[in-house]
Amino acid sequence: MRLVFVGRLVDWKALDVVLDAMAALGKDRAIHLNVIGDGPMRSSWAQRAADLGLAHQVSFLGQLPQSDVPQFLLQSDALVLPSVYECGGAVVLEAMAMGLPVIATDWGGPADYLSPETGILVSATDRHSLVDGFSKAISKLAQEPRLATEFGVRARQLIRDEYTWQRKCQTMLDIYQIAMSGPPASFAMTAASETDDLGNTGPAARSRAAKAAAPAPTPAEKPSQAKTLEELA
Repeated sequence: MRLVFVGRLVDWKALDVVLDAMAALGKDRAIHLNVIGDGPMRSSWAQRAADLGLAHQVSFLGQLPQSDVPQFLLQSDALVLPSVYECGGAVVLEAMAMGLPVIATDWGGPADYLSPETGILVSATDRHSLVDGFSKAISKLAQEPRLATEFGVRARQLIRDEYTWQRKCQTMLDIYQIAMSGPPASFAMTAASETDDLGNTGPAARSRAAKAAAPAPTPAEKPSQAKTLEELA
């Protein structure tokens, strides 16, 4: 099985989780991982791969031109993204667009893109469960190539349906159309209930209406002008 990772080699990308997951599967599994990207953790993770006996199963390719990356995705069986901090994760969408199944941490952007029908999300409850989850997911796709293919087909269709530029533009046009048509009826009803006798609405109107409805203070409650002036002096 051919896995690929694409991203910066920084600690929160947690590539070591995949390395440990591969080691847990044993050397008898024909699994190879291409690592595309560079960063401060490269030497540490390369050493970890060697310490785990994975030196011949993991290739650190460094930073590649963006135009070269699609070819590696096409040659792979699955993308892995074990990141524990991922606001976007655009590489997941890129892999899905190419019909590539994805195994990712159930967190951030990937959790929004993937579903049980398009890939495998691994819960990040603790490190042990994360490693175990990636190990099981990799094993599952390796043993069930038909499932991997189905993931890829459905993922690609999802991209066509929801994530093309045409679709995004239409979504924005729909939002603008709603905004131009005025506030929804529920908002208008709420605003009407908060209108004062002058026809004003909003917090200031609510305050004025409340003051108008409140009983007038008694003479004893009114401070004298002299006292007020004394205090100001």
